Amino acid sequence: MRIHIALALYVSLTAAASAEDTNNMDWAAIHAAGIGADERQNHEQALEYFTQSWSSALTPEQQGVSANDIGQAYRELKRPKQAKVWLERAWHIWRENPGANRHLAVTASSLAEVYRDTGDYAAAEALLREALGACTNDLDSADAIRNDLADLLREEGRSTEARNLFSASLQRDGISLQQRVNALTGLADIDRQQGNREASTKEWNEVLEISRSYRDDLSEGIASRGLALLWLSTGNLARAEPLFRRALAIVENNPAAAPQDVATALFNMAQLYRAQNKFALAEDAWSKALQLERTVFGDLHPQIATVMAMLAEVYSKLGEHNLARDYATNAVDSMRSLFGENAVPTAVAFLNRATVEQELGDPGAAVKDYERAFAITRALAPHSELQRTLIERYAGLLKTMHRNREAKEISMLTFVPDGTVPCKMCDNPSPQ
Repeated sequence: MRIHIALALYVSLTAAASAEDTNNMDWAAIHAAGIGADERQNHEQALEYFTQSWSSALTPEQQGVSANDIGQAYRELKRPKQAKVWLERAWHIWRENPGANRHLAVTASSLAEVYRDTGDYAAAEALLREALGACTNDLDSADAIRNDLADLLREEGRSTEARNLFSASLQRDGISLQQRVNALTGLADIDRQQGNREASTKEWNEVLEISRSYRDDLSEGIASRGLALLWLSTGNLARAEPLFRRALAIVENNPAAAPQDVATALFNMAQLYRAQNKFALAEDAWSKALQLERTVFGDLHPQIATVMAMLAEVYSKLGEHNLARDYATNAVDSMRSLFGENAVPTAVAFLNRATVEQELGDPGAAVKDYERAFAITRALAPHSELQRTLIERYAGLLKTMHRNREAKEISMLTFVPDGTVPCKMCDNPSPQ
């Protein structure tokens, strides 16, 4: 699930462009009017002004600024196809103008977010890697792009690569507090997922301390959710609940919060309700999260697939069997389409569908999905929290099917350092 840390560098580069050519007052005046409209949240009017400024631009820098801001206006209007066209135009302008590294980084961050929001993770990764290579002389921009790239890899389940990038950001002297918070947030989530609770707690507490010192409510909400998830993973629901509620209250009452921020807080509340066996409340919270996410991402996106997988399990508990199967299968199909057959997010989707199939009394189908998930995690995520959960559920199902020898072999993987156990299922997973 996306953390939604404050990675965006933001929108307008008008000050730099205006300073370069004060003789072009037409461009400056029109563009300034666009900025004013944007600040008033009148994004349609801002788009009109920014489009006029594109026609008035005389220099490559003014063209790049106008193209960037047209793209940003389209993002605000939830029109990602048009946003992509204009941000790509700005990106190509900055690439052709050496010395525009800061501008390039701003546009690259926004364009990568558009790619990511539309599910094109490969394009986002390629763009961010190129931008990072171009920002070698602009360390502040490099920090932001590096954290963008690391968070993308974290969401894809490529934890080792993500950790190395986040750590590189933290090791740089002079990193801004915002980018330090971003890197700590990413590391804290990776450590939580890998079961390193002590490190994750330390990192979340540092984020909490920084955000409170600077009265950054949204970052405080993210840190609260992170700590709550840690308590949830230990089964301490009493300590998790007030933190989840605090995080939700922050985003619901902060006008700067984006719809996906609210959706993520609702997603986490639903996790708490699920742990409390309050399935109707969980279904309500996840349904609201799904509705919000679809307004931002459309139908094909990892965020959408993740929420559908959670709803599938709840529907199975509520006896809505057809809905449960449909949601679980849609989640699997989405992850396979976005990440391919052999990726950690795909393994998670298989694991979730297996859990639903088991709940619905179809152990044969569940075993096949557990096998698929097991083959992926054994190769890509050994000794992770995901694999431990998978082993526990898979072995438990095998025992109920009186396949005790296989269950024992699977369970042994929890204790073998290199993850190698002679097991037919390990070496011969079911066909994909």
